[in-house]
Amino acid sequence: MSHHWAASFTLAAALALSLTGCEYAATVDAPSRSADSELADPADPAGSAGSVDLADALVTSATVTRVIDGDTVELGTGDRLRLIGIDTPERGDCGADEATRALAAMVEGRQVSLVNPTQVQDRDAYDRLLAYLATPEFTDVGVELVRAGLAAPRYNSTDGHAAHPNEALYAATASTATTFSCAPVAEPPAVDPHPTPAAQPWVCSYSPTYDQNWHNDALCTNGVESLRPTLREWDSHVTEDELMESAREYAAQLNG
Repeated sequence: MSHHWAASFTLAAALALSLTGCEYAATVDAPSRSADSELADPADPAGSAGSVDLADALVTSATVTRVIDGDTVELGTGDRLRLIGIDTPERGDCGADEATRALAAMVEGRQVSLVNPTQVQDRDAYDRLLAYLATPEFTDVGVELVRAGLAAPRYNSTDGHAAHPNEALYAATASTATTFSCAPVAEPPAVDPHPTPAAQPWVCSYSPTYDQNWHNDALCTNGVESLRPTLREWDSHVTEDELMESAREYAAQLNG
């Protein structure tokens, strides 16, 4: 394949050059580094035989200016870069936010090494760079996401894409990875579209009926039901003030 980024270095020399003096400035906890987070030999996924020979890999350095999601970043060059061999949940799916935060904790705002093996094309169909990412703490950021259960091995020789050097390592890591799950979202309580209003203290007001029966000109309500009592039946000529005095006494009895 033809690389078109910059001149190739040996992996050891390029990592030393590109990562020297970097400070870890993450504000979100990153996965802890583990012993097998190396760019490993596919025939030896546990890493016991040491790192695979990536002398022909193109290694450059760049600053990650923004983490777009769990497997895609934006570089200071303006390029977007897709991590090789993994897939993280899409936005809105379980684990998407967590994967994005974990990747940001490891690389956002930092100078990182971009490792592009000869087996993998320089760019994908969306013109994104394809590479492993390495930092002083993590020689393969992608495998850390797999180990945390936030990424799955994908886009490799098992699904019609080119094999990559860490394919076997990713598969082995996934088989023992932490199982990530999202807490079920609680259903909101059902809302009655026609709720029954709560009863309030009884209150009586003057509400004449104009039916020549002055004794029922008071209307009493508690917000749920209403009553029109007949008051002072013994009084042949009741005034409004007298009626309302009796209405207040009636309300007091109802509120008991």
